[in-house]
Amino acid sequence: MDLSSLARPQALRGGSTGALGAHAARRRSVQLLRPRRPTFRCSVEAAKQQVQGTLAAEAEAARKECFGVFCTTYDLEADEKTKSWKKLVNVSVSGAAGMISNHLLFKLASGEVFGQDQPIALKLLGSERSLQALEGVAMELEDSLYPLLREVSIGIDPYVIFEDADWALLIGAKPRGPGVERAALLDINGQIFAEQGKALNAVASRNVKVIVVGNPCNTNALICLKNAPNLPAKNFHALTRLDENRAKCQVLDVES
Repeated sequence: MDLSSLARPQALRGGSTGALGAHAARRRSVQLLRPRRPTFRCSVEAAKQQVQGTLAAEAEAARKECFGVFCTTYDLEADEKTKSWKKLVNVSVSGAAGMISNHLLFKLASGEVFGQDQPIALKLLGSERSLQALEGVAMELEDSLYPLLREVSIGIDPYVIFEDADWALLIGAKPRGPGVERAALLDINGQIFAEQGKALNAVASRNVKVIVVGNPCNTNALICLKNAPNLPAKNFHALTRLDENRAKCQVLDVES
């Protein structure tokens, strides 16, 4: 038998072996079109080194700086470089040494009011009688080390405290004591809020938002508004929730 014909590839494409040659050609074409499986190679040692390097970098980044028995719990340098924070907001608060302000100021400093990405500067207005207590409030705020609190300033001059104010929270007002007539109280508080309105009109931001809390807040807000003609009237607000609740109770009593 002559085996030389089998050694020649062209013999498979003709004669009696044509069908076999066609089948082999189709099989080769299918094999050529089938994608090869990707091969993966990993090095256990290289992976270990990468993990160790990552852990070391994280440990170095989270390292606390200690000063005696006190340690900082966050990176102050990274805190200063944060790019997501917004423009600083100046918030002026009158009656800052009072009980209401004592609850409010720490919520402002912690970010509960303006958001966790909003830096804030607190400017606290007091009186000569409350100046020492106001210093204590400022020290408590500074000791709390709120990351969003960038500045704390105190004073008794509204023209200084209200300068460039974006928000003015007018909490301070003389309370009504025993035997004090309502007209006399309105006269005293009217003078306070007239002066504060003039100061806001002179030195505050042109878009300052004014929130009046001191009672009677409707009247005080109106007095403050009338003494700040250069500021938008829509930016003045009075917190009248207590009056609203009392009115609702009166309506319910009448209906029942």
